[in-house]
Amino acid sequence: MVLRTTGRAFLGEAELTEREGAVLLALAGTVFSFTAVAYRAVDAANDWQFLAYRGGSTALAMLGLVALRHRSRPVDFVATTWKAIVAGFLLAITSMLYILALSRISAATTLLLLAAAPVYAAVFGWLLLRERVHSATFIAIGVTMVGVAIMVGTGLDAGSGVGLVFAMLIPILVGLYNVVLRSAPGTDPVVPALLAGVFLALGATAAAFISQWRSRGVMERRSFGMCEWGSSARDRVTAVQPWTPVGSRRAGVASAYDRDRSCPVVGLDLAR
Repeated sequence: MVLRTTGRAFLGEAELTEREGAVLLALAGTVFSFTAVAYRAVDAANDWQFLAYRGGSTALAMLGLVALRHRSRPVDFVATTWKAIVAGFLLAITSMLYILALSRISAATTLLLLAAAPVYAAVFGWLLLRERVHSATFIAIGVTMVGVAIMVGTGLDAGSGVGLVFAMLIPILVGLYNVVLRSAPGTDPVVPALLAGVFLALGATAAAFISQWRSRGVMERRSFGMCEWGSSARDRVTAVQPWTPVGSRRAGVASAYDRDRSCPVVGLDLAR
């Protein structure tokens, strides 16, 4: 029943009740958690390439939804305001930081910090929209923040400090996104999602090209390991072997060979 109503709501033919919206939110959170699994399973693309495909697929999905709704409830792009653009930009930055955080710290730590997003949404709603926050909500906020602080403070695979900062920024941006979207009640949620996909695809594609160009310049200077054999300049032979290709996430092993003797050269992938 809920799935049928949800499908009709996506097409603009029905409205979700508060209970159905809560069920849909729980399902969305479950599906969202599989993003980390999908990201870990990809080896042939670096972070920016993954983000470019992620943004492009999001934009295409939203365009498909726009096409499905063109008869029942068309998306009104003319009514798009600056708040919708800001919301789309915040959503794109959030998606970018999520993947960059996953590449530097564990998925458990990232998702744990993401759980604080409702806390920031309530606080920002209270500060910016003057929304009333009940005492029970304040208690829940306090308990959540204490739990997050304990788990992170005890060293839950913190990993990179930069990755931890990225993960801590995610719930803040999600809270701001929710507040901006609620401050524009006439904005169709499809519009910010579509803009986020476009922003993310364009930005990540540009970053991928820049990253590959810079990595190629570095590898032209440092991508060859050298090994010399022989006691004199006349007998000495230098063998070289390139590192692993640009874009690989794994460290590579390069081996240099000199006639019937070998000299292994081990180097790290400079693409990241």
